[in-house]
Amino acid sequence: MENDAAIQLKTLLQLHLATDTSSAQNLPYILDILTSEHLSPSPHLTKWTSRIYSLLHSKDAPGKWAGLCLAHRTSLLSKSVMIEHAQQWLTIALRVLSVLLLNTLARIIPLYPNAHRSSHTVLSGLCLQSSSRLYAVLPATGGKVGASNLWKKTVEETLTFGWTAFSSLRTSFSEGPVSRSEDAHIAIPLNLDRLRCFVIIIDDLLGTGTQRSVQVPIGSLHKFAIALLTCSRSNGHIDISTRSLEASVVPTLWKLGCEFVASLATHLRHHLTSHLNGLTSCLSSHLEQKIAGSQPLPFLKALHSILVHCLPLHSEVSCNRLTKAVLSSITAILPSQSDFDQSTDTAQTGRSKKGKKRARAYEGDELLKVSRNILFPLSDDGKAVLVACDVLAVLLRNPGLSPTTHSLSVRVLLSILFFLPQRPPLSLSSDPALHSKLLQKIQALVTESGCGTTNTASKSLGLVLRAVDLSTIDDSACQQTLDLLLHPRVPPLVRSLPHVETLSLFHSEEGTEEARDRELLGLTVLQQTSDPVQTIVTAPSPQVDLDQEDRHTRPIPPAIVPAPIPTDMRAPANPGNSMPRAEPRMQLEEDQEMPAIDLDSDSDSASD
Repeated sequence: MENDAAIQLKTLLQLHLATDTSSAQNLPYILDILTSEHLSPSPHLTKWTSRIYSLLHSKDAPGKWAGLCLAHRTSLLSKSVMIEHAQQWLTIALRVLSVLLLNTLARIIPLYPNAHRSSHTVLSGLCLQSSSRLYAVLPATGGKVGASNLWKKTVEETLTFGWTAFSSLRTSFSEGPVSRSEDAHIAIPLNLDRLRCFVIIIDDLLGTGTQRSVQVPIGSLHKFAIALLTCSRSNGHIDISTRSLEASVVPTLWKLGCEFVASLATHLRHHLTSHLNGLTSCLSSHLEQKIAGSQPLPFLKALHSILVHCLPLHSEVSCNRLTKAVLSSITAILPSQSDFDQSTDTAQTGRSKKGKKRARAYEGDELLKVSRNILFPLSDDGKAVLVACDVLAVLLRNPGLSPTTHSLSVRVLLSILFFLPQRPPLSLSSDPALHSKLLQKIQALVTESGCGTTNTASKSLGLVLRAVDLSTIDDSACQQTLDLLLHPRVPPLVRSLPHVETLSLFHSEEGTEEARDRELLGLTVLQQTSDPVQTIVTAPSPQVDLDQEDRHTRPIPPAIVPAPIPTDMRAPANPGNSMPRAEPRMQLEEDQEMPAIDLDSDSDSASD
C-alpha cells in the first residue's frame, strides 16, 4: 500500500504538473511542500524524473525555468536521484545557463590561471562562439612569462579576423577582392556581425591587464580604424546588386569604426598621441559633410573620448577645424527664416492702428498646432547635441584655439542662451527633459567662457547667478560656480574691459576672419531699424563645407532677444540685483502723447 508521500507525489504529477503553464504557476507551492520523503523509491519517482526531463526540453521559457528549479530541488533532497540523472540534466542546463557560466569562468581564470592551462584549447573554441570577455582573459593561462606572448598573438589573430571580415564587405570596391563565391545576401550580414564581434573583442582585450608589460600594435590598430572611417559608397565596380548591399552597410561600418576609436582612446590614452591628427581629421570630415543616412552621435562620442582620455591636441589647425565642425551641430537650435517671418508678422499685426485687438500668443498654443516641426525628432539627435556641448567645452579650453574661433563660438553660445528659454520644450524634442538639460549645458559653457578669463569675469555676475539656479541638482557644480564669486582671481575694480579680439559681441567689432568663418558656418548677423540688437541666427543646411571659403550663405533674420548690457555699465551695489530683469512697460493709448525727455537737463543743472 502506498504511503502518504507517494500519494501526494502522484497528486502533484496529475494536477500541478499536468501542463507547462500549470507547472510554472504552481512552482512556489510545489517547492514549499516537496521533501525528501516524496523522493523515496516508489512507482511514481520514475514519472517524476521523466516530467522534469520533459520540462527542461520545453519550448516555453516558464516551463523550462520550472524544470530547472525542480531539478535543483530534487538534487538537494535526494542524492541517489541526482547521481542517476545529473548528467542528462546538466546537458540541458548548460545551454540555458551559458551566459552565467561564461561570466563565472571569466572571473575564475585570472584568479587561478595555472589550473586552467590544460583547458586552453577547449575553452578557446568555446568562447569564440559565445563570449569575448572569456576570450580576452584566456592569455592569462600562459603564466607570468607566456601571458604577454599569448596576449599579443591573440590581438594579431583578432586583427586578421577583422581584416578578413572587412574585406568581405568591400568586394565590389577597390580595396576588396574581385570575386566572391558565396551568396551576397548571406555573406554581408554574416561578415558585418563578425566585424561587430571584432570591435567587442578588441575592446575586451585592451581592457584586460597582464602581470608584465606588453607591446601593443598601435600602428596596425590605427590602420584598421582609418580603413573603417574612410570607406565610402563610391569607386564601386562589377556587380551592381552586391555593390548596393555593401554600400548600405557603410554607415554601420562608420559606427563600428567610431566605437573602435573610442575603445582605443579609452585604453591606450597617451600612447595614441602620434596618431591623433589622422583620427581627428577623419572625424571632423564626417561632421562637416553631414552625409544623408549617417548620424553624428557616434562621431561625437568618439571625438569626446579622444579629447577626454588622450593628451590635448597640439595642432592649431585640427583644433580650429574641430571647433567649427562641432559648432555647426549646435547652430540648428537658433531660429530659422520661418520663425523670424512668423514673429515679424505677429509684431506688425500687434502694432496695427485699425483696431484695439492685438495678436496674443497663448501659453501651450504650440500643442494645438498640427503642423509644428520638432527640431530633434529622434532620441539620438537630442543625445548628439548634448555630446556636442561636452565636446565644445573641451575644445574651448584648448590654448591652441584661435581668438577668432573662440570669439565666434562664444557669440553663438550667447545667442543660443538668449533664444533657448523662449523656445517651447516640445518644439525642441518630444522629450521635455532635453530642453532643461541643454539649457544647463549652454549656461555652463557661457559661464565658463565668461568667468575663466581675467578680462570678462567682473562683467558676468548675472551668468554666475543664473548658473547657480540651473545647477541645484548637482551640489559640486553649484559649489564650483559659487566659488567664482567668493574667490575671484583679480578684484573686480582693477580688471580691465574685455578686449575686442578676445570677445566681440557686436557687428562693428567683428574682424574679417571671424566674419568669413561665420559665413562658412551659415550664420548671419542682421540689423533691425526698430531694434539695435544684432543676433546670430542660422537655418539648417544640407551640407556645411568648411574648406571652401567662397561658399554662398543665405541671410536669416534673428529672433527677438533682450538687448545686451553695455560694457561701461556700473556695477550694482547689491549682487542679487545684477540679474537681467524685464522692466514693466506702460501701455499708451493712440491719442496720448509720449512724455518728452530733456537730455540736456543734467548739463544745465551742472552749469547752474
